[in-house]
Amino acid sequence: MVSAIRAWAHKSPLTASVVATGAYVLLFGIFVALQPGGGGGAVLITPERVAQVFWPEFLLALSSLAIVWVFGWAREVRLTTPLAAKSVRVLILPLLLLLLLFATGAAISAETGIQPSWSEAFSYARVVIWVGVFEEVVFRGLLLYGLATRIGPVRAALVSSLIFGLLHYGNWASGQGALISHFQVIHATSLGVMMAAITLRTGSLWPAILYHAVWDLGAVLNLARAGEVAMTEAMGVRDLAPALMLSGVELAIGLGILAFWARGRARRAQ
Repeated sequence: MVSAIRAWAHKSPLTASVVATGAYVLLFGIFVALQPGGGGGAVLITPERVAQVFWPEFLLALSSLAIVWVFGWAREVRLTTPLAAKSVRVLILPLLLLLLLFATGAAISAETGIQPSWSEAFSYARVVIWVGVFEEVVFRGLLLYGLATRIGPVRAALVSSLIFGLLHYGNWASGQGALISHFQVIHATSLGVMMAAITLRTGSLWPAILYHAVWDLGAVLNLARAGEVAMTEAMGVRDLAPALMLSGVELAIGLGILAFWARGRARRAQ
């Protein structure tokens, strides 16, 4: 059975990747449909909810890794490929964004007086690491590889990132406010472009997995530090301007890395 599926996946990588990703999208749609409405336009992603979804995220991550194994794509999705040492420098700007995220958290704590405990931080961390594994394996692994076999890696990076971003409209369907949901789609898309670019440039999926997990940890900690200062539909675009600017920076970094990587690849092919 496994050998037959593996042969099919190697013969039709685009179809296999779309089927695998589509299965997760369907599963997500069912999950969204079963969720109670958020009400009031408030953000549905809260520290409390994050801490409660360890087992679902753990099982999703394991299932994505199982699909990679069944397809025989460990190398294709860059899980077992060596990290290109010279490429690590492309992480400098993304790491600066992480520092900015955690510095913002310190500023929020200074204003609200709320600082999550180490046990709370651990409960978030043990969830987001599996979120990083699952989402990167599916979108910067399976889907990116499958699309790349048909439209090339650069366009595949952009298309897979857009799909990843649009899926965040599921939060809107669950009752989250439209404005916040629009922002999440923009941010997820721009972050996806940067993660795809890092994956292509470094030749490994692991930097994207770790970065994604640490970013989500910082974001959840900042939500916890904000306490009852929840984002609602009462917020305007001006309130989200700094976050939108950050998304623009992520997109610029991702496009820059993609451009330099594609140019170097073209030179090597000559």
